[in-house]
Amino acid sequence: MTIPFLIWQVHFDPFQKNILLELREENTGEVHFLSISPPAPKGGVNNEKENDFKDNYSPSGGLGGENSIFWQMPERFWVVTRKLQHGLAFIQCYPDHTRPEMVGIWVIDIFSNKILWKEPLAKFVEIEYDKILYQIQDKKFTQFIFEEKDFSTKNIKNSPEISYKTLFPEYYTQDLEYFELVKNFILKYFPDEMPLYELAYLETEKCLFIAYYFEQNLAKEKTVCYCIFDKEKNHFISKKTFKNAQEGFIRFWLYENYWIFTPNYKEILIEKIENF
Repeated sequence: MTIPFLIWQVHFDPFQKNILLELREENTGEVHFLSISPPAPKGGVNNEKENDFKDNYSPSGGLGGENSIFWQMPERFWVVTRKLQHGLAFIQCYPDHTRPEMVGIWVIDIFSNKILWKEPLAKFVEIEYDKILYQIQDKKFTQFIFEEKDFSTKNIKNSPEISYKTLFPEYYTQDLEYFELVKNFILKYFPDEMPLYELAYLETEKCLFIAYYFEQNLAKEKTVCYCIFDKEKNHFISKKTFKNAQEGFIRFWLYENYWIFTPNYKEILIEKIENF
């Protein structure tokens, strides 16, 4: 999916199957958001087989597809998403780029764009999956209690069990020993693709997920490759390459059984995987 803004951050909801993209306009820095949720299961809500996230990216549904929503908050500059939970974005505001102090918290429903709570003088102190602490000016720390807010329709508990896990890769630069180990492994299968700069590596029970840069053909065209190696079958089961790669964009994540990666500033791709 190609987006007309820079992908600044990607957030994953651990309690509902939602993804939130925080975006920036390239020239002005104005902040936009794209909320993505899977459509209803095929055949009705009792059917266990769900559509893939990638079904949301049909151009016919508009930007992001019919199950995605493009929105902005009233404060359109100097805001950063600190947490996504239960379809709620916890957003910290800043005065401007010259003053890094935090001032103002907003909590917004990412699909209705409704402001559920805001405190113009607050800042986050600690953010964990089961605890959010904030402070208003110099007062004592306060825990954000969902049951005390106007979130009754969300049926949110303060310390729920995580439903959807996100796995993050390790990143290795050329000066590290692990870079050499993974590089040699890649060259064993793809001898013409010498990894450069840095690479990303994630190992699960059955698979290796690797992203790396290499220079292609005589023009030395910088290319990024994302691949999955099946440890049981001892071969690569998926390999995707993207030309004109930009350094710093070998990012990927595993969100439940979805492999999500951003090969450049304006594109996000989602692939459903099984048995990893």
